[in-house]
Amino acid sequence: MRLLFVFVFLLGLLSCGEEKSSSSSSLNVSSINSESKKEDTKTLKKVFLEPVLVNDSNSNNQEKNSLNLKPKYKFPNELNNLKKETISILEKTYKDEGQEIEYGYHGYHNMLNYNHESFHPIGWSKTGVFAFLNTGVGDGCGCPYIRIKIINPNNNKAIWEHMIIDGDDDLEQLWSENYKIINEKLSKFDIEQDSIFEFSKSLSIPKNSLKLHRIEEEVEEEATSYELQEKGSVGIIKNPFKKAMAVINYYYWGNEARGESTIEYDVYLIKKRQ
Repeated sequence: MRLLFVFVFLLGLLSCGEEKSSSSSSLNVSSINSESKKEDTKTLKKVFLEPVLVNDSNSNNQEKNSLNLKPKYKFPNELNNLKKETISILEKTYKDEGQEIEYGYHGYHNMLNYNHESFHPIGWSKTGVFAFLNTGVGDGCGCPYIRIKIINPNNNKAIWEHMIIDGDDDLEQLWSENYKIINEKLSKFDIEQDSIFEFSKSLSIPKNSLKLHRIEEEVEEEATSYELQEKGSVGIIKNPFKKAMAVINYYYWGNEARGESTIEYDVYLIKKRQ
């Protein structure tokens, strides 16, 4: 009887131990699963959060880079001494004719200095295309203007011409405000801007290098009260790619009755013979 009681008691202890072991095992499994879920959650957060942070960083870098970009083309410098040379030629011409150029507020030549265009070469393409800019004061309103021309060396015609007229005297600001179209056209024709241009007066200039001015055409059509007084060549700009030369021509025209006159510039390209 005692042996039977001891045997039953031992069986009870064994069953309790197994329950504790299974309970402990289930607790350990539950704990492991919980930790695994936490790691999974961290991984998911990492996967979804990190790309967002990387994209934000790239976006910020792109914005910074766009702000730091410098324009390909800057407002070009005026060709030095061109106005001085032009006036010297005109003074000599009128002196030879027994006349004097008047610089006062009355008389036919009173606008000579006021409405005298500036000439700003921009650059060349490797094929001989030439781009330049004129600045001056428009007739009537007296508003400053910018005129940009791109000349084809094959026929000496403008393949693009753009006129900007504004009441603002800040011409560089006008350039900046219209930079998108300027950049588009200069880039289209592969113009390479230069800051130094070799200007020469000693080179022989062909007699046929003078284009017909628009005033001459209008006079022939009797469509204007203005007339062309003088035209001629001031000098030559050499092409760094040795493909052509640009003859700079001046056109002095006006209206004597109204006391208005102006000097404008254009170019005639001479292709180098191969």
